[in-house]
Amino acid sequence: MSLQHRKEDFVRAILEGVAMGINQFIRIFREGGAEPVEIRACGGQASSNLWNQIKADVTGLPVKVPLIHDGELLGMALIAGKGAGIFASIKDAAERLVKISREFTPDPVCHRHYAGLQQVYEGLYPSLKDHFASLWALNARGCDMGECKDGVREKTQSAQRQEKGTETWIGGRGVDRKYERGELCLRESM
Repeated sequence: MSLQHRKEDFVRAILEGVAMGINQFIRIFREGGAEPVEIRACGGQASSNLWNQIKADVTGLPVKVPLIHDGELLGMALIAGKGAGIFASIKDAAERLVKISREFTPDPVCHRHYAGLQQVYEGLYPSLKDHFASLWALNARGCDMGECKDGVREKTQSAQRQEKGTETWIGGRGVDRKYERGELCLRESM
């Protein structure tokens, strides 16, 4: 990071990081004997041409975007159609109803570039995991003081555990966002 980086650079870094996570799973699948031949994008991500191209370039696999982006809803409709006897099988239903609207093919030059970055990406977690534990401990101690990082006075970690039983404060950091008294505090369910 430097002062020359803009918000667009950070967004792209996030997209590339997620694509590298997908590629890591693909590698694990291959080690287990599976051989993925394509990626299907559904949901909100299906609308991002940039992200789909990044996923194709990182993984070296084509990324196909179905005409209907809501894959979970279409899947339920396929299952219901099979159950109602409209389709002979779920495979038959999918072949008849799932239509590809767009395909992103990997750029070989970009794929080679990302292959080098993938090695760095996969080496980062093992080299940083002990630091993650230290950060977790420091953030947890900060919560015992009873304040979120944004200065809003909140319940102590132990009182929070007693009251809710399943949620704890993590030094103002977490994955689920909740607004309390007009201020944003972050929680993570345990």
